Amino acid sequence: MKTALTSFAVFAACALGAEGAAAADVASTRSDFAMNFHYATAELATPAGQKALLSRLESKIRRECTPSSKRTALDSPESRDCMDKAMRAAVGKFNSESLASLYTSGTAG
Repeated sequence: MKTALTSFAVFAACALGAEGAAAADVASTRSDFAMNFHYATAELATPAGQKALLSRLESKIRRECTPSSKRTALDSPESRDCMDKAMRAAVGKFNSESLASLYTSGTAG
C-alpha cells in the first residue's frame, strides 16, 4: 500500500507591530519566509498522528521565526508573533477541523 505524501508551502509575513500601509514599509526588514512542509496524509487520521505532525510543523516554523543567534528557552515576542501567524496559516492549509481544533486547544505540544 502506498502512503500519500503531500506538501504545501507556508508563506509567513511577520511584520511585527505594523499594520496597513506601514506594513509595506517594514517589508524589507521583517522576517518573511516561505517553506515547504511534507507530510503523509495518514498522519491526519489519528490524534497521535496529528500531535506528531503539529510538533514537527512547530519545530520547523520555530527554526524559521527565530534566528539561530537568538534562540533561547524564552522566545522573543517577535518570534512568538511570527510563529503564531505562521502556525495559524499552516494549520489552515490542512483543511482538517480536528487538526485545527487540536492546535487551538493547545494540547498538541
